[in-house]
Amino acid sequence: MIISSARVSSVLRRVALTTAGVLAFSAGLALAQSTSSSTDTSGTQTTQATQTTSTTQGTTTQSQLAATTTATTTTTTTTSTTTTPTPTPSGPKPPTRVVSWNARVLAPVYARANPSPSAKKVMFVNPIAPYTHGPTVLLVLDQKVVDDISWTKVLLPKRPNGSAGWVRSDYLRFWKQRMRIVIDQSARMTFVYRDGKVVYRTRNAVGKPETPTPNGYYAIAEKAFLPSWGFLGPVVLVTTGYSEVLNEYAGGNGRFALHGTSQPWLIGTRASHGCIRHRNSSIVTISKMVGLGTPVRIHA
Repeated sequence: MIISSARVSSVLRRVALTTAGVLAFSAGLALAQSTSSSTDTSGTQTTQATQTTSTTQGTTTQSQLAATTTATTTTTTTTSTTTTPTPTPSGPKPPTRVVSWNARVLAPVYARANPSPSAKKVMFVNPIAPYTHGPTVLLVLDQKVVDDISWTKVLLPKRPNGSAGWVRSDYLRFWKQRMRIVIDQSARMTFVYRDGKVVYRTRNAVGKPETPTPNGYYAIAEKAFLPSWGFLGPVVLVTTGYSEVLNEYAGGNGRFALHGTSQPWLIGTRASHGCIRHRNSSIVTISKMVGLGTPVRIHA
């Protein structure tokens, strides 16, 4: 059978079209597979990236939380440490009927009218006592801290009676005083107290009406030992107080004292120039019981 060229051309055109279709189909399929693969890979990468990001964020969040917790703990600890009150050390307090405080002067210093380095000077305080040249020991009346400086208020041996001044506490050394003396002028009696209880009592002689013993609050400033046969007896306990009518007496500046006597028959009377006289045995006993800085209360 003879095939005409027109038929052959028609067949060839069909084959060409079919081949082109197959090729186009194949190309489309390949493109579709490639796109699908790319999409899968991209999805996987996206998923992995999301998981990584999520993990990283989770780790970061945990780290931040831990850091925040640590910071909070640190802040709490610091705040707790800062706000915890510091215990105030126990120090000298104003005198009571049971206990008082004494202060020994360690170096020359001025007592001032107020607890301030610029306050008026009221007295120069020497660490050496003027009569016996022993230590200067003062009775503490109060203590306070001003501008981070500790000041102590002390009873001073100066006129007028009851004078006090403020001294920087670092010039002083402190200790508790358990003893106290009370002098009852009406009863002509001297009482010695320990821890608020009477441990010794004895008769005395006080000032004459024209040279009275001044009532008030004083302290033992010095302790002098003398020959027992002298007019003042074996012991003189010099106080911080002064006569209010005599500016001087027997060469002294008018300070009064507790002492013995060469005239024991006058005990129980008003016989002195302001001092408080005792039998010699009694003043020796008292001197052994009390020390410098012991408070002395004198009342009518």
